[in-house]
Amino acid sequence: MFAAIADTRNTKGRPQSASAMNHLRTTLRAALNLAVKEGVLDCNPARHIEVSGYQQPHAKVWTEARVES
Repeated sequence: MFAAIADTRNTKGRPQSASAMNHLRTTLRAALNLAVKEGVLDCNPARHIEVSGYQQPHAKVWTEARVES
């Protein structure tokens, strides 16, 4: 499900940010931790989720050498 959400765009038309994905993971872990505490689940499967996020590209200065190539 995380991969499907990561493939979507946010309201600004950009890929989902690492921060948004980490907030989603945190919310999921909190809900599943409560389920473990109440005995609904034996363990929290969300504790093994690793989120990698979108890295916004850094701007590069247009030097004459770059313009020529």
